[in-house]
Amino acid sequence: MKFLVYRKPTHTDHYLNFSSHHPIEHKLSVVRTLMERSQGLVSDAADRDQKNAHTEDALRIYPKWTFDEVRNQIEQKKQKKNRKSKTSLHLAHQW
Repeated sequence: MKFLVYRKPTHTDHYLNFSSHHPIEHKLSVVRTLMERSQGLVSDAADRDQKNAHTEDALRIYPKWTFDEVRNQIEQKKQKKNRKSKTSLHLAHQW
């Protein structure tokens, strides 16, 4: 089964303008949300690459470093999750 991100026909790809006076964290969260959505929902790697290219095109006013920063954040989050899942605790009871 193949999963893709659905967009309504009336979707306009209008997001928070990078030139606005919002905090940088809000602008990065726009990129992060769209990229995490494609990673979490899109099942095929080629479709995922196409979705990421669409995201970068829709946010073409955003500087390239924002996408690199978000990719690093997502990768760090994955590594942290993998480290936590591998940690186990064994308690031995002695009488």
